[in-house]
Amino acid sequence: MTQLYKTKASAVIQTLLQSARNVGHKTALVFALFLFASSGLWAQNVSVLSSGTPGADADYSTVSAAFTAINAGTHQGRITIAINDNITEPNTPTALVDSGVGAARYSSVIMYPTADAVTITVGTSFANNRGILELNGADNVTIDGDNPNSIGFNRNLTIAFPATGITNTNVVANIRIMSGVTATDNAANRAAAWQNISIRNIRFEGFYGSTISNGSIGIITTGATWSLFSGNSFCSNLDISNNLFLRGNRAIYIYSSTTLLARMLNVKVANNTVGSSASTAATLGSNTGNSNPYQGFYLYYADNMLVENNTFDLISAGTGTHYAVYMGAGTTTNAANIVFKGNTLSRYWANTTGTVATTMYGFFFFGDNINIINNKVSNMRGVATAATTLMSTSPVFGLYLSSGTGVKVYNNTVNMYGAPMNASTTNCYSGAAIYASAFSTGQDIRNNIFINKMQHNAGVTSATLGRFAAFFHSSESTTTPNNAIINNNYYGVTQSGLQHFVAVAGTGTAGTTRTLAQFTTQSRVWTGANASNNGSSGAGAPLSFTADNNLTFASAPTEISDLGANVSTNVLG
Repeated sequence: MTQLYKTKASAVIQTLLQSARNVGHKTALVFALFLFASSGLWAQNVSVLSSGTPGADADYSTVSAAFTAINAGTHQGRITIAINDNITEPNTPTALVDSGVGAARYSSVIMYPTADAVTITVGTSFANNRGILELNGADNVTIDGDNPNSIGFNRNLTIAFPATGITNTNVVANIRIMSGVTATDNAANRAAAWQNISIRNIRFEGFYGSTISNGSIGIITTGATWSLFSGNSFCSNLDISNNLFLRGNRAIYIYSSTTLLARMLNVKVANNTVGSSASTAATLGSNTGNSNPYQGFYLYYADNMLVENNTFDLISAGTGTHYAVYMGAGTTTNAANIVFKGNTLSRYWANTTGTVATTMYGFFFFGDNINIINNKVSNMRGVATAATTLMSTSPVFGLYLSSGTGVKVYNNTVNMYGAPMNASTTNCYSGAAIYASAFSTGQDIRNNIFINKMQHNAGVTSATLGRFAAFFHSSESTTTPNNAIINNNYYGVTQSGLQHFVAVAGTGTAGTTRTLAQFTTQSRVWTGANASNNGSSGAGAPLSFTADNNLTFASAPTEISDLGANVSTNVLG
């Protein structure tokens, strides 16, 4: 009789949990969980309930063990996985497969903690090229780190690698999502690819590798086999929201197919926090506390992508090229319909443990139909090196536009300032608030504020490198139709006669530099009939912000351009 009661109760509770969670009614969730707890079904770390297999509800020691049971058809229908306590997953995990593969039969899977401060971790000998939690072609999966027993929506679940002693020699991930199919366009591949995955309200803790190839990534999408460049094909509807990413080499890595018809569709990355303002350059590599990832998001080849309201606080390390965000596509069949808005990069520093060459990008874009709107970039500091030509080594860029058509850059604020992270008194330092390179057609850059107050260290006398509010590539002059660069504001400063320019444009390898005086007297700096800088202005002093890294106005200016565009105290960026 008791078992019959539990079976019937679990079916009722399962229905309550699924329906309430799906529509976001937390009161109903708490009531359902109260009933669930009263039924006496929670006994181990992981509990699984399912609507389609009465009497099969069971407890498991790990999520991998629960996935094994689901793959075997032990649990079917609408499945709930409750994380009741801390878990150490096996070093070789089991991935959840798609319903219909083997004996697996389910319509949806939802996973969440039932207590606060619950952690899923692994041992120090975790398998290379794997994820702590893995999905292999699985549809309709939600991993939600919020405990419905607590008030509000919180990050109660942590998925973490060990702080010390990990021995991996290749990339690993906290969560790995595999498509399980190739980019060949046929009905079977389209049916097998995953869709409808949501990952939210989770704290991710990674670990640093000596290179980008042997550390951790918070969330990665891959093809049927592990590779940083093996894409998810025909996949759709991925939502990554309200997570916190600490430590590790990258926070999110999404790489879809280069085949246009096989691209991943409908990706939302919103309200995530990458890094912590509490970290310092000295803590980089410690794998403890609130150390920051090296890089933020790498989002490649997906179409119909929304990236909004994310914040970044990063400290890079090592040689090579580093990005807070890298997104778009790089072939003739470029990514389409990307919106990047309301994101804030509040810090990106090169590590101070060395003086190695490091090129640093804030937000880097290439591809078609990208809308870059209302973002903020500040507090980027790179490394001064022995470069001798303009922008040749270790530059620092706020916004970087590589190529594509139909790119719109509206109402962004970039404030570059400060000295390099290393103490060199002989080497130079270069960079630009915005760098537009190798434009295609139809670029629209308007109503932005670009400031560059980057400084050399005291004692540097070389004038071979420049600091620019805006650097527009030489191809911008005569070869590119339908570009509009309108109503922007550019600010630069001078320092001991070294090169500080408001803008560079025109022909030649370095273009034609424009000093403050030249720029303010010319409303049009290009010779091409189709490239314009109408209504833009340059000035010798930047606007008065609350602070260099707080891009709201200390007091409202009456106008910010020679067209008299009024801006209030809280709408900038």
